[in-house]
Amino acid sequence: STNENETKTINPPSLQRSLNVAMEAISRTAEKKTQPRVFVRPSGTEDAVRIYAEAKTQKDADLLATEAAALVHKLCDGVGDLPTNTFGSKL
Repeated sequence: STNENETKTINPPSLQRSLNVAMEAISRTAEKKTQPRVFVRPSGTEDAVRIYAEAKTQKDADLLATEAAALVHKLCDGVGDLPTNTFGSKL
């Protein structure tokens, strides 16, 4: 679940902390010090989770989104295969 303005994940509590660590890792490896963002929320219409990621480059945004998907899978008892990326993780 999320807070009332849908900017933070509040349940499970460990998910937002893990997302913060992932954003910090991308920020440290970026060429320019920019603050990436990632947000996770349950879909209101499907049995799914929505993941939004922004970063300086498409590669970093994809990496951040994939890391967020893996965290959701791990911390929220995901079903199916663990999400992976094709870029080689920097995290």
